[in-house]
Amino acid sequence: MPNHGKVDISVSCSFDPEAKVWIATSNDINLALEDSSLDRLFERIPIVIVDLIEDGGLKGLTESPVVTLSAHNGPIPLPINGGLHART
Repeated sequence: MPNHGKVDISVSCSFDPEAKVWIATSNDINLALEDSSLDRLFERIPIVIVDLIEDGGLKGLTESPVVTLSAHNGPIPLPINGGLHART
């Protein structure tokens, strides 16, 4: 598997007042999540991103992806701790 190096992923979060859930989406990695708690959503995003990267065949990453989370208060860097270390 080729080495893909670093990946930048933008995730947008918004609140759906009708459904009363927070929604996280990313076109960079085909991400769509929802949760009633923003804190729980933030906890789930890194886990799901790792799964999506691995399922998408990007196992040659040498660095964890850089995730920028945009919510109503502006961009928030979201670290992906562990999980992606030069997998083959």
